[in-house]
Amino acid sequence: MIDSSDKDRLATSRSELLTMLSEEELAGVPLLVFCNKQDMEGALKPEEISERLGLAGGEKGRDWSVRGSCALKGEGLEEGLDW
Repeated sequence: MIDSSDKDRLATSRSELLTMLSEEELAGVPLLVFCNKQDMEGALKPEEISERLGLAGGEKGRDWSVRGSCALKGEGLEEGLDW
């Protein structure tokens, strides 16, 4: 779960995610990222977050999806989990 409106912490999120994905136990495990708070003005779109996390074009060893969501309204959650 990524806070789409918190651009300042995205670099930290990228670092933590890449560290986790390098763990041998997680090799090949599918990855689903929810880009929460899509209802907030100025929130980054899922495509931009995917780029900033280094997933777009960079993660080839697993299935992955980056989905927009708004947890307060329940938007995007079911679609992500169905993936």
